[in-house]
Order: sequence, then structure tokens, then C-alpha cells
Amino acid sequence: MACRKTISVDTNVFLRLILRDNENMYERAKYLINTPRCYFTVIDQVVLECIFVLTGEKMGMSRELAVEAVMAVLDEPRIEYNEPLFEKVFAMFLAHPKLSLNDCYLVVKAESDEVAPLYTFDKKLAGQAEGAQLVPAA
Repeated sequence: MACRKTISVDTNVFLRLILRDNENMYERAKYLINTPRCYFTVIDQVVLECIFVLTGEKMGMSRELAVEAVMAVLDEPRIEYNEPLFEKVFAMFLAHPKLSLNDCYLVVKAESDEVAPLYTFDKKLAGQAEGAQLVPAA
């Protein structure tokens, strides 16, 4: 495969690199990532889905281990992702074990896009995340 541009990868490719649960797919994913002159952009949703799968019932990884595994792949030199955003998302996710990764992402994304606060009916979220507020009573 000849590559001279930035491309993206699906969550399954990313997961094969982390889990190495299918040797053929792992080797193909590794080959893709190591293709000369190829650069990769990891879309935010891929990161979210990976953490969801890794911490889910089937895989059962701790939050800490899942973040560490995802970061090991994201730290590859030719991989780009929304690093400033996910530094904050992962910090919130690890500091608030009762909040979902998606909730953490939404709060941080709203702040990052300067559209905070994030209004919610979720009392837990509003109580634990500075950038989230309960929808006011009418």
C-alpha cells in the first residue's frame, strides 16, 4: 500500500492493535499503521467507542487500564487525535468513576467549543462536572 496522505481508521482496526485478539487482523492493522508516508487521524468517536468496548461487560478492563491501552496506540508518532480535548476527557473520566466517558466528553467538548455550560437533567453529572448545569425550572 502506497500512502502519501492522512487517512482514518475504524474502531475495529484500533481495537485489533490494542487487543491482538485476532492475529491476522492485528498483523494487517499493524501493517497499515506502519505504512511509510501514511498519517492517521483518529476521529473522536473511535476513541469513545474503544473505551466503551474495553471497559464494557465483555472485556471488563478498569478505566485506568483502558485509557492506558488506548493512549499507547494514540502515542504513535504518525497518529493524530484531539489530544488537548482527550487529556481533559480522560482526566475527568478517571477522577469521576460514576460519570460515563460520554458524559465527560460532552462536558469537555462543550467547554472546548465555548458553548458551555452543558445543560442536563442528569443530577449526577451536574453535581460532579463544573461545566454541566441542571436545566432550570420553568
